[in-house]
Amino acid sequence: MISIDPLPAPSRYPDSAAELWALVRTRSQGGTDLLARLMANTPMEGFVVLAGIAPSGREHYAGLRIRRPLDRSGQPIKRRAMREGIERTEDPTRTLFERFKVERLPTDRLDAGSTRLPEGVQREMSAAKVVVVGCGALGSGVARMLAQAGVEHLSLVDPEKLGWENIRRHELGGRVVGHGKAEALADSIRAGLPMIGFAQGYKMTFAAFAREHHDSLRQTDLIVSCTGEWTADASVELALRQPGHKGAAVYGWMEAHALAAHAVLVGSSGARLADGFDENGKFRLPVVAGGRPPPPECGGASTTFGAVELAHAQALVARLAIDSLRKLETGPAWRSWLADAAAFDEAEATIAAGWVAARGKPDDMGGLFSGEWTFR
Repeated sequence: MISIDPLPAPSRYPDSAAELWALVRTRSQGGTDLLARLMANTPMEGFVVLAGIAPSGREHYAGLRIRRPLDRSGQPIKRRAMREGIERTEDPTRTLFERFKVERLPTDRLDAGSTRLPEGVQREMSAAKVVVVGCGALGSGVARMLAQAGVEHLSLVDPEKLGWENIRRHELGGRVVGHGKAEALADSIRAGLPMIGFAQGYKMTFAAFAREHHDSLRQTDLIVSCTGEWTADASVELALRQPGHKGAAVYGWMEAHALAAHAVLVGSSGARLADGFDENGKFRLPVVAGGRPPPPECGGASTTFGAVELAHAQALVARLAIDSLRKLETGPAWRSWLADAAAFDEAEATIAAGWVAARGKPDDMGGLFSGEWTFR
């Protein structure tokens, strides 16, 4: 790989070995030394990648294959024939190199998805350290979305194994039933996104993770808690408030039948998640009132919601996490998503009177709501 500055326009890339040598000589630092080393044993073929920054500020790469020309029988010319007479030339190494053929190669970037964000923002996202607590239906999708968005350092924490009752809505499906959710999800993310620098699963509670990885937790930029359990979220908040922790946390959870989802961003000081819950861990401003009793989720014949309902909640939490990492949202912030009227009717539920009084009655299509995380 040779760094070229400035990069030529795509139509001006070299078509011959002579043009390639001239480009490297005039627009790189020490690039011809690398080409000379490549020529040391007169290889059958070699590969060169030209890398540089375009005027747009983005990185670009061009792959080139260099190979010996073919003789009349279609075989590569012998080494002796390639080197014949080069010692009598002014620059033997350059002369040898210019006898090779050059072929432009299609170049695919594994991190092509990064082009959606500005280059500087993408570097910040890739350097961010994120801990996802709870790798169930909600957390598994959020973790994958963050990885796909450019987060390359993920610690996944969940003490449980995947059960059959979750396969219709979990990212992993039936192939990993009986395996730890966090470890299997980390394996899946690394396999699907090979540019990920660090994705590690921890089969333990967050309280245990905080004790065993205290130093690394203090360096974490964001904790995303998707357990939906008050005790687990309280453990996250306790860790976030420890001296020296300067990160933030996003808490995500769903209400009955996935008719509503919430994402709350708070920092290491100021507003607390606990502000929105009473001493028994009951949410102070729920959206859903009434409704059919949910079926048993563990070992039951059906679940309270499926993948379609879940997708809105995953996107809600992931977006707030990304906005926090990009400093577009500093918190405290509270975002909610409500299902449409038809979903409420199917669940035999209504919009809670307290929600209507505080936020107004939503229209029949539901949708997004945002507000301050404050309670009187």
